[in-house]
Amino acid sequence: MSTAAKKILLGWSAFAGTHMIMSHRPIRQQLIASMGDNNFKMIYSVVAIGILAPTTIVYLRHQRALSQLGSTVERGSLLSGTSVLLKALGLQTFAQAVTTPSPSAMVAENTLHTDEEVAHGIVRVSRHAVFLSTGLWGLANVLTATSPAAVVYWAGYPIFWLVGSLHQDSRQRHDLPARYYEETSILPFAAILEGRNSFSKALDEMNLTAAGVALVVGSSLFGARMGRKVAGTRMLRNNLKHVKVDS
Repeated sequence: MSTAAKKILLGWSAFAGTHMIMSHRPIRQQLIASMGDNNFKMIYSVVAIGILAPTTIVYLRHQRALSQLGSTVERGSLLSGTSVLLKALGLQTFAQAVTTPSPSAMVAENTLHTDEEVAHGIVRVSRHAVFLSTGLWGLANVLTATSPAAVVYWAGYPIFWLVGSLHQDSRQRHDLPARYYEETSILPFAAILEGRNSFSKALDEMNLTAAGVALVVGSSLFGARMGRKVAGTRMLRNNLKHVKVDS
């Protein structure tokens, strides 16, 4: 394992460790009681960003160094196509997650009532849609990773999706109605496939504006990537022509 990969692994371990400790129910309640909910959220966010940002910088610098050395490789069309599909699904999932009221978020605001329907839109697909969106994006990049450091960095997202989802469930199970867990699932579409929820209702409740924005953003990112790829191919061909002429 390279030095960069070890640093990234250490960063992910620190990120997960601090997340689990600070969000552990007894510790979280004690911290909120002593400093207030808003201050806790601010410190929690600062710690998370303070760990994940340097970890991301290590990854970006490593990839940039590999690119300058010409050490990166292109993956096959099947892997690349699957990666693009997963990224598109990740963007759409994230767009729906941030625009659909989440029962987990409503717990914090004390606005969830036991007589309300607990699952709406993307929550019918997965009750931890934000985690799922980052997991899909991470898995997409693992498929096209060009170095061990890249694999370690991007694999952290799907791993944290599962670990974070399970941990959040254990912390909030006392606050949410039992039927929330009976009618939803961590794994996407599991509750729907088992007949515990409805995919048609999920589609009807999706935010079309958010879906459109995600489509535009995804198309822009894909277009920019293809543009860079075409430019790189042209540069390589020009360099090869110059080599042939000089020889």
